[in-house]
Formats: sequence, structure tokens, C-alpha cells
Amino acid sequence: MKIGKIVNTHGLKGELSIFLENREQSQLNKKSQIYIEDNNKQQKFSLKNIKFLPKKVLIQLEGFLDINDVEKFKGKDFFVERSSLEECDEDEFYLSDIIGFSFISKMGKKLGEVQKYYSNGSQDIAVLIGGEVTDYPLLPNLIIEINYEKKEVIVQDLEVID
Repeated sequence: MKIGKIVNTHGLKGELSIFLENREQSQLNKKSQIYIEDNNKQQKFSLKNIKFLPKKVLIQLEGFLDINDVEKFKGKDFFVERSSLEECDEDEFYLSDIIGFSFISKMGKKLGEVQKYYSNGSQDIAVLIGGEVTDYPLLPNLIIEINYEKKEVIVQDLEVID
């Protein structure tokens, strides 16, 4: 499950500056194992250290002590095993869980299918394809129901929101 991106190196001792897709609820810690895609295969790494700073998060991978060893990871997405994450509360979900789901308005109109998601800084946005709507804000007051069996997200019509 994708949880972030390696943005840059930090310092000379092999630390990496990362972007987490959901910093507030990140479950990364020193015991975490992450996967980085390199040469079309995912390699597993243990975290030696993690620092949550006000404007960024820094990690250091076990066995990597020099900037030259980690340069190759810049710009790469990183992942964790879904099973290593806590279960969501009833009114919560992981963004990656709804990739491929159809967004259906409460009036029954298909708005599109979730291709990916991103954050605009204030909220998460689902990118939809195959419908009239292309970007849909993932706000609690707009999501009515997520049906995992039907792979559907029932949502409010955007034009009727005050």
C-alpha cells in the first residue's frame, strides 16, 4: 500500500526527506518496514530512524549511512504491507482502498471511477475518470457510504452543497 514519496536526501549521513500521504495518521515508526520500488521490483527496508519535524519527515534506512547510497531513492514512492496497518474505524478508510471504486451520486448518477488521489494541502482529492467529474473532494460531509462489495462510493451531489 503506497503511503508516501521520497522527496530528497537530507544531510550527509543518508537521511531521506519524505512526503507522507496522511501525516496526521501515519503509523510509521522505527520498527516499520517499507518497500521502495527500484528497477521494477519492490525492495524491503527496515527503518533505522524517523523524525517528525514541523515541515517535513526524515527517515534513515538500516544499513545506509551515506548520502551517496540513498541518492537513487529520490522521487520514488514507498509502500508498506496493508496488514501492518491498524484497522480503520467504521467511519474511516485508507485512500488506497478506494482505487478503482465507482463514485455514484446519491441521485444514482455515475460520476467516474477513482484512478488516483492527491492532497491539495487542505484536503484529499479523488481523481475520477470516465464521467463528468474529474476531481472530487474527499470530505466527510460529502461521502455517504462506501460499499466494498460493490466497489462503490456513494457521495453527495456537489452542486447541492451549501
